Amino acid sequence: MKSTMFFILPWAFLMSGCAGFSHNIYYQGKQKRLTVEGKYRGIFHGKYQMWYESGQLMKQGEFFNGNLEGAHTVWHPNGKKWEQATYQAGHYHGPVTRWYQSGQLFQKASYVKGKKHGLFQWWDRYGNPLAREIYKNGKLIRSKIPFMANSILETFRPLTSGGLNREQVSSTLERSWAPVRTCYQDQMLQNHRVHGTIEYSWRVTAAGDVLFAKVSEKDGWTWSDSQVDSCILRVLLELKFPRSHNALATTVNYPFTFTYR
Repeated sequence: MKSTMFFILPWAFLMSGCAGFSHNIYYQGKQKRLTVEGKYRGIFHGKYQMWYESGQLMKQGEFFNGNLEGAHTVWHPNGKKWEQATYQAGHYHGPVTRWYQSGQLFQKASYVKGKKHGLFQWWDRYGNPLAREIYKNGKLIRSKIPFMANSILETFRPLTSGGLNREQVSSTLERSWAPVRTCYQDQMLQNHRVHGTIEYSWRVTAAGDVLFAKVSEKDGWTWSDSQVDSCILRVLLELKFPRSHNALATTVNYPFTFTYR
């Protein structure tokens, strides 16, 4: 009987110890980057916290067998809340709320097992509504995107080569008009007469991810500041396009033309 207990107790202690010890990852200096409550056989399990290099808290939530699970909160580098969301098995599940760095509400969304489902709403940096969309099981059912006051965003058919056709690219771009308008509106507050065309070129992988994006040309652009350029580039880099049917990457060229009225 004593011999049996000798083998059972150390194994139970080892298992609980692997799951219970806190695991820390650091930046090159002494600043802590990530702390996870538990880890077993290389898989994170338990509550975690992540920090910016400045020491400001970036994220906190929980892992379950290596996947994000339950309530999660993300903060901007300035300490303002960026995102409040709930995960299930590593996917968004339930309401998601996002804010600008100023604290102004940016977006309210809803997901079911990683798919968009329900009402999506956007606001600009000053609290004005930008767009409303309704999704069902990941498919867009209804969309209402009003033009910004005193400005027009002209849309065109994109030039494409490779795996995706114009219609597939246009369908994805239509969902980005709200944040693109926000990029332009921010500049209009500094100079109400800013207008012109900025043409972008970007590469979409066969899986539908944007590999890179750049400004390829400007025509009649009246503002030397590059904030609109970089803001729209960030929007493009976050887009998710359909998977290519022939496993080829796609090159897209697209001009955004803004005019003042």
